[in-house]
Amino acid sequence: MNTSGATQNNISHHSQTRSPKGGAERGINNLIMDAMYKFFSKLASIGSDKYLHMIAGLIVSMVVCRGLHAIDACLLLSLVPAFIVMFSKESMDYYFRKEPFDWHNVVAGMTGALLGIGLYLL
Repeated sequence: MNTSGATQNNISHHSQTRSPKGGAERGINNLIMDAMYKFFSKLASIGSDKYLHMIAGLIVSMVVCRGLHAIDACLLLSLVPAFIVMFSKESMDYYFRKEPFDWHNVVAGMTGALLGIGLYLL
């Protein structure tokens, strides 16, 4: 009898056995890992320019929140100066640098401004 064939059969049979956790739990873990991979792939695909706009919006809104808090005004008003700064920056790029106007940069800045309000409230 060929012992290598028997060993191969045992190895292939062993690889087909199920883990103690079961198939359903393993499937959920795979779904979670796939979702995390897609999320971080999306984050990595965002250009670094968008992150800079987000940080700028965050800083503008936090500075304005400080002033608004001093006069007991609604902190959501800090979105107005953040929008003006983001829109002005994109307009300057469009008119002076001859670059296309990028609304995604404005949205990234406003996202940072909302995050800045949230952080200020902490």
